[in-house]
Amino acid sequence: QSKSNAARVIAACATRGLALLVIAYTLIGISCYRKRG
Repeated sequence: QSKSNAARVIAACATRGLALLVIAYTLIGISCYRKRG
């Protein structure tokens, strides 16, 4: 059961990290786009 629990924690951390990466890339892209425009 500890294995499934660890997998669940890893999946949650991975999705959280991906969401943060997407938000960071979006913010950077918006700032760069505004600087160009």
